[in-house]
Amino acid sequence: MKLKQIAALLLLGGFFCTAALAAEPTIQALTFKHPDGGSAPAEIYLDGEITPTLPRQLAAALASNHIERGTIYINSIGGDLQAGLELGEFIRKTGFNTAIGKRGSSYGKPAPGSCQSACLMTFAGGVYRFAEPQSFFGIHRFYSRTAGSEDLALGQVLSAAITGYLLRMGVSPVLFERMVNAGALPQKLSVDEATQLNLVNNGVLPVRWDIVGHAGKVYLQGEQKTWNGTGRMQVSCSRSEGMSLTAQYDAEQNTRKIMADAKHLSLRLDGSFVGIEPEALTRRTEVSEGYLTSTLRVSQSVAYSLARAHSIGFAWLPAETSIFYGFELPVSQSGDLVYSFIKHCSES
Repeated sequence: MKLKQIAALLLLGGFFCTAALAAEPTIQALTFKHPDGGSAPAEIYLDGEITPTLPRQLAAALASNHIERGTIYINSIGGDLQAGLELGEFIRKTGFNTAIGKRGSSYGKPAPGSCQSACLMTFAGGVYRFAEPQSFFGIHRFYSRTAGSEDLALGQVLSAAITGYLLRMGVSPVLFERMVNAGALPQKLSVDEATQLNLVNNGVLPVRWDIVGHAGKVYLQGEQKTWNGTGRMQVSCSRSEGMSLTAQYDAEQNTRKIMADAKHLSLRLDGSFVGIEPEALTRRTEVSEGYLTSTLRVSQSVAYSLARAHSIGFAWLPAETSIFYGFELPVSQSGDLVYSFIKHCSES
């Protein structure tokens, strides 16, 4: 259902409005420059009631401050459900992240905050959604300010619309069930529970493993987007070249620096480093289409370990090997796919 249709239903008797109202909202933006003059992601603070005018106010504040990326910190005990949904849609469309918090003493130091009722819908709109352990999530059943014979039918329609919204945002629809079952009085949803429902993802999106076809080749691909960058692993095989593995990492503005600093390469299997000999590389490490890219041949022994690993990753290590740059992709949800492809590839 479109948000305009939801809005029409909400206006008809004020259905599913939240029980508690906070102070009128305020919007504050903090920007910061790195020593080299580059702009750091902005911090935008929303504090107070979620009102029908807030989506337009936020859009205007971002435009007037020329802010195109950053994190929106929210501290609210709720408000208008329609506005909460509209805010969430706007945040996702514009690619901002969300976090729970209030403005603190300086940039990068927010104070703990809370998010209740309709605020959860807004928070769900963030691409990456952060919450510190001391953050407070409050849930309760949405209710109607008026009682009428149409309430049951409207409630069913809105239930489906909210569930659909959560699914689009990548949040488990079980969250809505929890809100309905909570009743009229607010109940705490712990940060651990919010993480299990994927309301909080703390900067990591789910990994995806697929069999991909491109330019006449078929390969296994795993990819995961995170707050720090995107890691991608590709495994392919041919009769002439055997099995090969390509690791790609998009660290955005840090990608070329990582390439310049890298002196050693290593696979990451189940959290352990597996060194790569220079002769295993089939092409030099380079930045290709924005990704730091390394390609190597895979031996039978490494293929055996790959097929049985619970996580597969790659590391680019500088001369000081106490630190490394890279990623590690969980395999657990697609273990059979990964095992079957690599086993078939190695046998072929």
